[in-house]
Amino acid sequence: MIKKLLETEEVRKRCKLIAQYLSKDKHIAEDIMQTAFLEIWEKSEEYMPEIDTPLDFYKVFRKHAYNALRRLNTEFARYTELTEDMSTEDYSAIDISSYISRLPEPLRGIIEMIAEGFTEVDIASGFDISQGYVSVLKSRGVNAIRSMIAAEGI
Repeated sequence: MIKKLLETEEVRKRCKLIAQYLSKDKHIAEDIMQTAFLEIWEKSEEYMPEIDTPLDFYKVFRKHAYNALRRLNTEFARYTELTEDMSTEDYSAIDISSYISRLPEPLRGIIEMIAEGFTEVDIASGFDISQGYVSVLKSRGVNAIRSMIAAEGI
């Protein structure tokens, strides 16, 4: 039942409206939908007895959407804090490219494009992903680079 509901256009539209209402942002709503759908899909066997109607599905979706939004807000708060910290520290003597090359692929690609001057909006539209997801990857990349620098005692 869950897999059929996930595939119907009406359910997807309603879930998108729920996600947009929660996030107040179209791009973040897409991230929330993707995350919530994936979590529901992965736990479909667990939810099987609970979900008999689309209304039941919306209740479960709303719970996962709230959780996804909380995680995104936490990631954004950490990213803001880190970028503020990075702007006060002097990294000018460090060859950042060597750290970027050690990042795993999704993070490396995003950080390289940002270093080349692309905006998050450019990257999101180029890869057909949401701007919120680009922000999350950017944050993770910055965190990883900072960890590498700190581990080397620089």
